[in-house]
Amino acid sequence: MEKPQKGDWLFNHQERIQSLTDYQSSSPLTPNRQLNKIYLKPIGEFSALEWEQIKLTREYLEKFFQLNTILQSSVNSNVVPLQARRISQQHEQLLATYLRDTIVAM
Repeated sequence: MEKPQKGDWLFNHQERIQSLTDYQSSSPLTPNRQLNKIYLKPIGEFSALEWEQIKLTREYLEKFFQLNTILQSSVNSNVVPLQARRISQQHEQLLATYLRDTIVAM
């Protein structure tokens, strides 16, 4: 792999490179009889335009992955505790594993 150049994600973010073999060894989720849907759970408040974008994203995901994609009801962002949040490059990020294991199940 070439050395990251200015403007590349890896130029500014120190991350371990993941090879295809690494990915395949990680037992990634794949659709099966039990895992056959994608759930979208909006977190926070959204304008009408943002809701349209969310709906278009749902349609895109459903077509791209060829899986039923369900738009769940939104929840207020205050359901995510401080220990599951961080600020990175002036943007708030929410811990994906926390969201997956708690919020999506709501």
